Parts: sequence; structure tokens; C-alpha cells
Amino acid sequence: MGSVITDHLATGYQWEATVYLEIWVALEKKYGRDVAREICAKAMYDAGVRFGKRMAEHAGANDLAALKAVWESLYPMGDDTEWDGKRLVFHNQACVIKSTLEMYDLPDDLFHDIAMVFCEGDHGFVKGFNPDIQFTWGKRIFRDEPECVWIMEAPDA
Repeated sequence: MGSVITDHLATGYQWEATVYLEIWVALEKKYGRDVAREICAKAMYDAGVRFGKRMAEHAGANDLAALKAVWESLYPMGDDTEWDGKRLVFHNQACVIKSTLEMYDLPDDLFHDIAMVFCEGDHGFVKGFNPDIQFTWGKRIFRDEPECVWIMEAPDA
């Protein structure tokens, strides 16, 4: 059994994924899949930007070292981290969001669309924290890869 923090964190992720799913379903029912995808992608990205800006303000810095500290406090990865001062890479072999969405036995195409758009918040978070930090995904569990890999590089890295 995980720690209290981890259990609460996982529960928060499960709640977030379920709320997100219900919003998607309502949008798709009213406007169709393409509009639901567009609105949810923008909302996740914009929410990430807003939260990233707030976390940079809270940290009092927005460089890559500050991003590392904030990211680790919000999302304890528990897996490998690569860090050399100019490049930050997190590896994670589990995804609470994926396992939560899998509980609902969604059709494969819907599951894939919902899952891929959900992660736009990560990209937005980094851009909000510091728009000069380059963000890419190296791998994604939602693409049936064995892990998620978030890559963040300082400007001029």
C-alpha cells in the first residue's frame, strides 16, 4: 500500500480523469467528436498554462531547476529522473489516468482520443512556467509505449 500522499494523489488523478471524461462525453454528445477534441485539448493546455504560471510565481523562479523542484513536488514520479542542469527528463512506467479511463471500458477510438488530449496539460504547464523551456514527450503510455517520458530543456541547451 502506498503512502498517504501517494494515495491521495492517485485519488485526485482518478477524480480529475473522471470529471474530464464526463465533460468530454457531454461535449461530444452535443457537438460531435471533433469539437469535443478541440475544446478539451484547448482547455487542458490552457489550464496547464494557468497552473504553470501560478507555480512559477509560487516558486519565485521559473528556470529549469525551479521547474524540476515544482514538478517533483506535484508529481512524485518514483521512477528514473535524468538531470544535468540544462536537461530534465522524467520517466514513469505507470499512469493513473490511463488506468482510471480503462475502468470505464470505453471504445478504443474514444479512449485513444480522450487519453492523448488529456496530456496537453503537461505541455501547457511547462509553457506557463517558462515559455522558453522546450518540452517534448519522448514516449507515452497512451501510445502503447512502456513508459511516459517528459523531456524539458533549458533555453540554449
